[in-house]
Amino acid sequence: MENVSSEEELLQLRNEGRISEDEYEQLLGAMKRTDKTKTRPANKDQSISAGTSILAVLSLVFSIVAAALTGFIGLFVFFFPFVVPLFLVPFLSVLGIICGHLALRRIRRQTVGGRGLAIGGLIIGYIVLGLCIVFSVPFVIYMLTYNQQAMKEKAKLMEKQRDLLAVKKQAQLAIEAVELKRFGLDDMEGIPSQSGLEIDRDISSDGKGSLRIEVTQPTTVRLFETGEMDIENARLVCQAKVRTENVQGKVFLEMWCSFPGKGEFFSRGLMQPLTGTTDWITQETPFLLKKGENPDNIKLNLVIDGKGMAWIDDIRLLKEPLSFEDLMSNSSFVIPEQNLQTLRKCKAGLPAHFSYCW
Repeated sequence: MENVSSEEELLQLRNEGRISEDEYEQLLGAMKRTDKTKTRPANKDQSISAGTSILAVLSLVFSIVAAALTGFIGLFVFFFPFVVPLFLVPFLSVLGIICGHLALRRIRRQTVGGRGLAIGGLIIGYIVLGLCIVFSVPFVIYMLTYNQQAMKEKAKLMEKQRDLLAVKKQAQLAIEAVELKRFGLDDMEGIPSQSGLEIDRDISSDGKGSLRIEVTQPTTVRLFETGEMDIENARLVCQAKVRTENVQGKVFLEMWCSFPGKGEFFSRGLMQPLTGTTDWITQETPFLLKKGENPDNIKLNLVIDGKGMAWIDDIRLLKEPLSFEDLMSNSSFVIPEQNLQTLRKCKAGLPAHFSYCW
């Protein structure tokens, strides 16, 4: 029998009597079954996809945004260095790569589309990530080199500062104070006559004797005057060894400097005053003399601000060079004589910034 490809040909064969009615029905049924088999998909893989994978779309979007940022990142960084974070480019490219691989895995297992989108996202993502790595290497090398150079410069600067401090310290150590006057206080010579004063041969700092002072009320003991001295532009220091016994109040040194046409100014050693009972302690009070400040007389006193007993020995008048700190500091303020009466009325004493020489 000739091959029959349609129902029309099969019907013509029946009409011509070439096949019987039963054969016609059989052949017609077989033909219909064959047509259904041809139109049915062989398996699920050949079926029409249900949709596009969202991960594939996200992969392509992340990669494209990363690529766009890569193209303009230089401009953004130049004009807005703190607006656009540099980590966005590699971060977005990595997101695109991850989404692309997840999308391909889902496409293989499920009936979804978007394979081309996922592959495109992967390609762009890997290219952008590679560019980030390539351009990051010189940047990292530069930063490491810059940091090493900065550390070296910092080390050099610190070394120079240490050298400078060492030189300054050596220079300060090399300059010793010059002794202008010395009063041993082994006798009463040069001391104005006052009550309560006598030489004590049994108690002294050098074994030769000292001046013992016993008072029953606050007293300023006048000790020595030097007369005119050529000591401008220097740090004048009155230094002495002092001992106390049952003193109710403060004991400290006082130095007055008289300047022609300006009056008298004083300095008091209230930084470390003595009180109560103490052994021999070296006290001092400084007076800063700038250029042109040459006193025509210097008075040295001991103030006992209360009743009790005190000993003083080995008074020295020293000349030291002015340091930079002395020139810039306001703590060594001296007070004119006309303000002394007003200051004595202050029960609470002087403000803190007078304490250096008071």
